Amino acid sequence: MRRAGKAVLVSVCLSLSIMLLSACSLAPQEASSAASASEMGLVLTDSSLGPYVLAVLCDSPACAAGFHPGDIVLQADDSPLADAASLDAALTEGRCRRFTLMRDGKEIHLER
Repeated sequence: MRRAGKAVLVSVCLSLSIMLLSACSLAPQEASSAASASEMGLVLTDSSLGPYVLAVLCDSPACAAGFHPGDIVLQADDSPLADAASLDAALTEGRCRRFTLMRDGKEIHLER
């Protein structure tokens, strides 16, 4: 039983490592009005409250804006976000300048 648990943990860690390596292969870019979440330096997954930030690349527009791993993105420009895909779509459309996040149980606001 213990081996099965370790295999699952290794699998989860390996999957996260692959996601981070994929994101790290992107060169940091200037914050433009239209950029996907990965181009901004965000590695996201879904949570019950909205997009969950797994990682933020150093020297990225997301890092400069103040995103932290563990943040849950609740709104982009006052529009609620259901999942990571909705945040990515909003960013790609170039309409996001303000973000409402949940960090450590508190609501905070960021602007890029």
